[in-house]
Amino acid sequence: MTHHTITDLDRITAALDLTGAIEHFVWDQLTDGCYWNSVGQIIAQLESAACAHGSWGGMIYTREILDRLSDPQWVDDIDTALEEYADATGETFDFSALSETVTFAVDWTAQRLASKLRSLDRVAVVVASVDVMDPSPDVIAFDTVYEAEDWVAEEVERRVQHQVDHSAHPVTDDERDGWIEQESTLITITEERL
Repeated sequence: MTHHTITDLDRITAALDLTGAIEHFVWDQLTDGCYWNSVGQIIAQLESAACAHGSWGGMIYTREILDRLSDPQWVDDIDTALEEYADATGETFDFSALSETVTFAVDWTAQRLASKLRSLDRVAVVVASVDVMDPSPDVIAFDTVYEAEDWVAEEVERRVQHQVDHSAHPVTDDERDGWIEQESTLITITEERL
């Protein structure tokens, strides 16, 4: 079975309801291109990524990290991450350098995004090919299986109606049913439990 990378994460992004500069930064880093075959892979990356290992672009050099401290939204997000850590663990984090607060906040936020994704519980990835030889189908991640099923039903209907509208002859019910069956084979839904 061929695995295609996800080309559309818009519905997952909307479901995450991203807030703050750090969440947007981390999510943009992960979704700037087509890398993922599943939402589970994104979670695994979020859970294993770390600034100390160079996981996040623009967070490697001390100057880049310290520049984040000149952004008021980043400072607010860092404060929030430190408060969340203290609430979750009952401890405060001691930093030997100011730059460590930034990298800690980014790594904490990545873990929190992974938890947000896991809370979606069941997601779906739809592969929509235009024909059986399509080398680059649309691969769309949905935050619910139901939304994916609705989208597939609407897409099959749209494709069939397009064929009906452009047919040179009147289309019989049997022809229409055949087209529905054919178009349905070009679209697959894979459910993921997170």
